[in-house]
Amino acid sequence: MNKKQADKLKGYVTIINSLTVLRGITEHGVIKSLNSFFSALASDDAQGASKCYHRLTQQLILSHSERRFGCLIKDFIFEWLVRGESDFAAYAAMGGDVSDCGIFRRDTALLLDLAAFSTDDAEDLISGTSEMSSNDRIRTYTREVWGGSIDSGTNKGERSVSLISWNTEGLLAEEEEKNPAVYEARLAFSTHNADALADALISLYSSYGCGAFAVNRLFYAFGTDNFTPKESFLTDREQLPMLYPDEFERLSEVCTDFSGGTTVNTLLCGAHGLGKTYMLFALSERHTELNFVYVSAYDMPDFAALSEKISGQPGKYVLMIDDVENMHAIERFIGTFIQPENALIICVTENNIDRDCFDLVITLPVPDVVKFTRYIGDMLFTGVSDDVVRNFCMDYQIETKKPLSFCAIREFLRRM
Repeated sequence: MNKKQADKLKGYVTIINSLTVLRGITEHGVIKSLNSFFSALASDDAQGASKCYHRLTQQLILSHSERRFGCLIKDFIFEWLVRGESDFAAYAAMGGDVSDCGIFRRDTALLLDLAAFSTDDAEDLISGTSEMSSNDRIRTYTREVWGGSIDSGTNKGERSVSLISWNTEGLLAEEEEKNPAVYEARLAFSTHNADALADALISLYSSYGCGAFAVNRLFYAFGTDNFTPKESFLTDREQLPMLYPDEFERLSEVCTDFSGGTTVNTLLCGAHGLGKTYMLFALSERHTELNFVYVSAYDMPDFAALSEKISGQPGKYVLMIDDVENMHAIERFIGTFIQPENALIICVTENNIDRDCFDLVITLPVPDVVKFTRYIGDMLFTGVSDDVVRNFCMDYQIETKKPLSFCAIREFLRRM
């Protein structure tokens, strides 16, 4: 390995060893594999380095980082900076003083430099190891196992290496960043502007949170330790107009008040099929200034852990507890969830449970034929004959023995 190659290798190793507040990235399988790759090179082991490179490539693929820059390692490092739950990110999310953050800026610059490491660099460093001047054993072995090739050539100057490329130009995400702080970070990262990148990340952590909270605002919470981001709660549902527009507007006012600093814990009551859950999901689409967490009473999460997660974030969270059946479920919820100041609770129930736990109760009555007909005519099929709707209602109730609800609306649409 010549001096230029040795200095390049030493520089990348120094970057990893110099990390401090962002040192958590070294615990990831990607950086562990990268360290193994560098160690093999330092030992003058071309075959071992080739193995480590392909293990590293596997780790990069398995990281499932969003494709933004056309290079697997760039995508990984940026994704970790944005979503990684580093100590600094958590501190900033909790409102800590980040005015003196020189170490964070230094670490950000180091990772930005590390992101410049490429397949070409790996090939160059492997080609500089002494074992490359031996016979074709390495070339044959690499070609058969990984589909690459290592050509020892006739002399040192002709040696070449071909590895699986990290370039992914054809897989780039086409959507624009929805989060302005992520957009600024992405722009700074692509232009290799370390100061601007650090500023954007600090803004992201301080305004939106850390980890999954930094780039998501909708979540499912269930089971022991499951907290899953969602793009939309309505993705797989029919997006119908509200069966109860007045009650929905009242719920919306609760969310607006919460945005302004007033917390009104709310109980939404009503029979099965009236669209209670749908109303909650529609709220999450309207109030994009808030974060929403959906919980089913049939699979309660660890509320103490959930409370700790939410209280450590800067945003406001609407906790939607669905399918609450009895007072025991409410007591379990209230007893294990210390409500953070940045959380609003909306519970949904079909039963007449104890309502004293809530500041507001909204009840959805079962619609009669007149209201159902008005709904169909005004919101779905303007001009449809009232007689047609009334006849449908009579037939539906005779056939199903069920009250008029969203199920009836779907059946009406199917017959039409």
